[in-house]
Amino acid sequence: MVESAGLVARAAGAEEEAQSASVATADWTIAPTPTPIPPDTTDAELVALWLHGKSPNTIRAYGDDVAAFRRFTGKPLRATYLSDLQRYADSLVGAPATRGRRLKTLKSLLSFATRMGYLPFNAGAAIHGPRAETGREDPQRAPSVRVARGGRRSAAGPCLDPPSL
Repeated sequence: MVESAGLVARAAGAEEEAQSASVATADWTIAPTPTPIPPDTTDAELVALWLHGKSPNTIRAYGDDVAAFRRFTGKPLRATYLSDLQRYADSLVGAPATRGRRLKTLKSLLSFATRMGYLPFNAGAAIHGPRAETGREDPQRAPSVRVARGGRRSAAGPCLDPPSL
């Protein structure tokens, strides 16, 4: 067998092997796996496919997030590496929720691109968003607060007011 650029071809001289395995003796190739989108799809077309059916506000926000990332890297998505995503994540400023949304937008797009066969691997899978800032000293032990009907609060424990019947 001869391998070339991901295609496998059986040489005509391998007839004996093919006959013993009850396989056709003609030359043949295995075509690349078909993808749901054409191989010449552009980044803009991919983004449009990904955004299809989303609300106008989501399209605007996600489109802006993707455009900002592409301006930052100056590269097409097919040339994007994990290091590009890490540098972009490190450069983001603003509230943790905003930074997290921007990264989740890119992760979603890259996951979609990988599922569609546009990208060979999903570099976004290795990126994690910022941790939420809770303002608490120990985020593992968050006090529970119960509010009774009268509006009185109790930090951990039963409601102070018994229910009225």
